[in-house]
Amino acid sequence: MQINIGFGINDKYCQHCAVTIASILANANDNDKYKFYIVYNKLSDENKTVIENLKNIKPFQVEYIKVEMSDFIDFAQYSKIDISSFFRIKLFTLEGVDKILYMDSDVIVRTDIGELYKQNLGSNYIGGAKDILWQTLKKRYKLTENSIYVNAGVLLINTKKARELDIPTLTKSFCDSFGDLEYSDQDVINYMCQEKIFEFDIRWNYCYPFVNEYEQQYYNSIASNPCCIHYITNNKPWNPGNNCFMKNEYFKYLKMTPFYKEVVDAYMLEEHSIILARLEVLNKKIDFMLEKLFNRNN
Repeated sequence: MQINIGFGINDKYCQHCAVTIASILANANDNDKYKFYIVYNKLSDENKTVIENLKNIKPFQVEYIKVEMSDFIDFAQYSKIDISSFFRIKLFTLEGVDKILYMDSDVIVRTDIGELYKQNLGSNYIGGAKDILWQTLKKRYKLTENSIYVNAGVLLINTKKARELDIPTLTKSFCDSFGDLEYSDQDVINYMCQEKIFEFDIRWNYCYPFVNEYEQQYYNSIASNPCCIHYITNNKPWNPGNNCFMKNEYFKYLKMTPFYKEVVDAYMLEEHSIILARLEVLNKKIDFMLEKLFNRNN
């Protein structure tokens, strides 16, 4: 099976994209063939070489799609997130491809992604897992009763169908109607695809521990073995001193990339400094409590 996967990145996020790709390849079925489409504005030749080196894990094809920031400038005034988030919309109009899986670069794949890719989207534009705030956001953007609101970090895109959409017009209309967007192009995507969204299981886009009361029990049931971990919010595994869920999974696949030797020493040094600083604060608290207890007893 041919599996097409797309990313929207720049130089800053290349390391994390490489880790995501490594996790995909390491868990891939031997019989499947992969092609990655990387939408970017600035990506150095050096970083492209790093991505090419991942073929040591499993052979693949890669196509780089350069975009200009001016193509998305109309949306910058509405977005609270980096405008590069809108790069994934470029994949909706990709020619010569009938289906593509988009993934954020803060996602780690822990199983064969081919199982998700082979889902039949029928006449739907996209497939996705419900966002943790889906009910609130559905109401905010006045989506139809039968619509859901999905998290755009993992999207299965029916490009054959999606090419029918007049995306520039729909996007501008939506932005003009609602002004500031809470979640950038994710809001736009849910609006323009409403009632044409296939819902897949949240284990393919697991955003633990940020859940709502309706899915809490199910989230807890798959916490030990999600298919894909999505490190949402700013609590990323690559930030020293974090207590991120399953952060070791990130470093497991980072070790398969050329970035590992470059970043691990600096990471461990900063992590060590943070731990020492926390221990110093803890020691001061202990000394304070002991002094208070001593003065009470005397």
